[in-house]
Amino acid sequence: MESNTGIERSDVAQAYKTSDLMNAGYKAELSALSIPTGSYSVFLIHEEKGAKFACDPKLSVTVK
Repeated sequence: MESNTGIERSDVAQAYKTSDLMNAGYKAELSALSIPTGSYSVFLIHEEKGAKFACDPKLSVTVK
């Protein structure tokens, strides 16, 4: 899996009225070749400086 953080999200910074969140975006790519057919929930965990942060975007992915 490849992921990048620090992607510009001016919409998030504007929504929360803080420039601290200007680079709150992320992008993750993974190969679905080894994932069995079915529906899956998306759940993200970010670890930084020993602390883990969880995000449940309430999204699902269907692999066919």
